[in-house]
Parts: sequence; structure tokens; C-alpha cells
Amino acid sequence: MKTFLKLEGPVKDGIKALEKLALETPEVCIMDTYIQSEAPNFDYQTGIMNYFQAEGETMEKRCSTIISKSKDLKGYDFVFEWFVQPSKEQMDTIMKKIDDTLKSLGVKYTYTTKK
Repeated sequence: MKTFLKLEGPVKDGIKALEKLALETPEVCIMDTYIQSEAPNFDYQTGIMNYFQAEGETMEKRCSTIISKSKDLKGYDFVFEWFVQPSKEQMDTIMKKIDDTLKSLGVKYTYTTKK
């Protein structure tokens, strides 16, 4: 399952905040317009860690799973791709986190979830 987001407002700030949120959500991997444009830099662990400016055990574990293999954003700015079929509670939780994260930045969004 994938949740696609189209952002309005300070898009770059919104994408960076959503990337940080994804690092804290082990059930998903992501793709966004910035990662898509930097794709060759993500062919190795150091490139991923440098991009996210993160180190440590958690980031090392996520390096192999944080970036979606799918490069097709279908006209959206960001996509969360679920590794498992999310429960309603998981969907509600991530949508609340997205709301809180983007609202604090003044970013509005629309989303579409597809199987």
C-alpha cells in the first residue's frame, strides 16, 4: 500500500520533515522529489546516511529499507510505501503525525492511498 502526498506551501520544508518522520516509522519506506533527483547517491549506505545527516545504529538498520525502489511519484511530492498492510490504527497514527508535522510548518497537503 502507498500513501501519496501533494504538498502546498514551503514544499522543501515539508519534504524534509516527512523524511524525518519516515525514519521514525519502521513500517514504511519513502520516495520524494529530492531523493528521486539524487538517486545515484543512494546506491550505497554512506550516501543515504549523508543525505539524511544521520548516523548510529537506527540509521544503519534503516539504510537498506528507507528508500523505496519505486521511482514513480505519479505527480505527487512524497510517498510512504508500506512494507505490510497497515491497520486502521497505523494509518490513523501516521496521518495524525503527518497533520501535526506539516501544520506546524504551514504546509497544506492532499493525499491518496492506493493498494
